[in-house]
Amino acid sequence: MRGTKELLAACAIDRTIPGAGHPGCFTRVLVETLARANGRQFTVAQLHGAMTRAFYENELTTTPVHVELSAEMVTKGSIVLAPLRNGSTTVAPPQKATGPFGAPKSNPKVLISVHLSDVQSPPSAQQWIQWLASHMPSGVEEMQIELVGFYHASSSVLLVTMPVEVWTVLRGDPAYVFIAIVNSANMIPGSTGFFGGVRGPAVRNPR
Repeated sequence: MRGTKELLAACAIDRTIPGAGHPGCFTRVLVETLARANGRQFTVAQLHGAMTRAFYENELTTTPVHVELSAEMVTKGSIVLAPLRNGSTTVAPPQKATGPFGAPKSNPKVLISVHLSDVQSPPSAQQWIQWLASHMPSGVEEMQIELVGFYHASSSVLLVTMPVEVWTVLRGDPAYVFIAIVNSANMIPGSTGFFGGVRGPAVRNPR
């Protein structure tokens, strides 16, 4: 079967989840999350982000897993889910409105390291972040990519935080290395933990 294929699972293969009736049941939280969309369309990546936030809000006992099963997701974006109306069998592209599941109670982000050979200073790192935001596929509308560290090694090493939805479409590239999911800013006293970034809707390249 051709086209974008994605998997959203309740947990990793080495974990177990509680069954039906448990407060942290994956199916219960999934149904409640879908109900919060209230007819608005969303992508599987956005759904995974909402379910991940549910874990950090103590609604789930394990972190859900999202896997892209085809290379098309990087170029075409995550699968769009929406109610069918008036007998239609097609789904419109994702709408620009962000937050299809309402305002989150928490805002965990993915912390990654990025190894780049042609970025030599924080200003050029900011240009790279702008470039990254402009090359996100459709369906990734909310940009909160932040540069929180910059180091020189054999190549330049950047520490970057981003929403789970953004990491979903980047993790296949070996230049991007997952460190952790964090739910706070830099906790070192006196550190702002923020050197700049991109906030707000993604900026698209004209096509």
